[in-house]
Amino acid sequence: MTNTTLISGEEENINAKTQSNRYTMTDIDKLWKQVVRRMKDKYLAPFYFFTAFYYITYTPFWDYPPATLTAALVKVLPIWSLVLYVKLNNYSNTAEIGNLKIFFVNFFQVSDYSKFILVGLLFSSLGDAFLISRYTLFIPGMIAFAFAHAFYMHAMPPGHIESRFTQICFLCGVDVYLFISSGIQSVFMHTIVVIYTFLIFLVGWKALTNFEKARNVSNLASAIGIVLFIFSDFIIAVDKWKFSVPFSQCIVMTSYYASQYFLALSTGSSLKIYE
Repeated sequence: MTNTTLISGEEENINAKTQSNRYTMTDIDKLWKQVVRRMKDKYLAPFYFFTAFYYITYTPFWDYPPATLTAALVKVLPIWSLVLYVKLNNYSNTAEIGNLKIFFVNFFQVSDYSKFILVGLLFSSLGDAFLISRYTLFIPGMIAFAFAHAFYMHAMPPGHIESRFTQICFLCGVDVYLFISSGIQSVFMHTIVVIYTFLIFLVGWKALTNFEKARNVSNLASAIGIVLFIFSDFIIAVDKWKFSVPFSQCIVMTSYYASQYFLALSTGSSLKIYE
């Protein structure tokens, strides 16, 4: 007999355990299984296809792609496919999906959380396009990603200052800046890096403290996504201002695509599971 269950119901049970301090590794395993279920969503198929297409076409294992419009388009297609996933996964009237006019007119009619994640993904794709020319358009790319982080931050509930992650994120942010600052020459770039570092670690703090307080699948996915984003940006900074990182482009793009992927997965709170 086939039973239909909702992830949200399982999340409530896990949250109840969290509140009573009975959270176990079994519950973590349950959360991860829910994340894996979301990975099987049919609307994610374009993301898998375009990501593979990017790696096959431009082989980032060896070098950066050429600074061309075609390369920029291929690079942003995986992120655009995640935008489509967020929209389709939150679309209330599936009968209207085939009506492109209605679909795009109502494109931002999703939940508030999903809306801000969706806009953040769009700004990220703009940053991707800029960074295809990683020397001449590096600053516009950073600004675009800063806007993306601002929307990600706005999507999340308030953080918790009393959390243990407060000191961890603060110290990590300071350490990262001090580590890379010696290679930065201009005052203007120093200012931008300080602002960007503060912003991305602030988003990381919100994501981690929200998962610490409410351990559900959406908070887990967003926390993983932001941590991977921080790691990706750290590799970019080290490679640009400290020393050459072997296979940096492959490491950066793999962790970056994974970070956006998990952030998109965090929007599927009402996903139905068939067992």
